[in-house]
Parts: sequence; structure tokens; C-alpha cells
Amino acid sequence: MGCMSDNKFFILDEKVCASASAPFIPSNKFCSVVRSGNWRGTTAVPSSWTNTLCADFAIQLRAITNQMGSI
Repeated sequence: MGCMSDNKFFILDEKVCASASAPFIPSNKFCSVVRSGNWRGTTAVPSSWTNTLCADFAIQLRAITNQMGSI
């Protein structure tokens, strides 16, 4: 399906995911994206993620909006 590292994400690319050098380190941050049809997906992201990375992630998923948050 895909994977993410501290500063990037890889959609549908298992070869890249297998060779990704930066490990995913869970944090208290979340990136939430909304697609048409009222579909929302929320995923935990590394603490180094910014609003820009969340927006780029949303574009890759063809989302219409995104939201970055933490708990």
C-alpha cells in the first residue's frame, strides 16, 4: 500500500518502501485527509512532519482538504 518516513511518504511503491532508510517513529501528530464523498482518513505521522507534508500527502491521495493535529 505505501509507507512513510520522518520526512517523506511513498504511495503504492513497495520497492521504495523496502529500501527506505529512515524508519517511521510514531509521535502524537496526525495527518487527516478528506476526499469527495465525505471519506476521511487519519494516520499517525512522525513528529518531524509539517503542514506542508500533510498537504502533499493529501494531494497524493487526491483529497480535497487536509488537517494536521496532535494529541
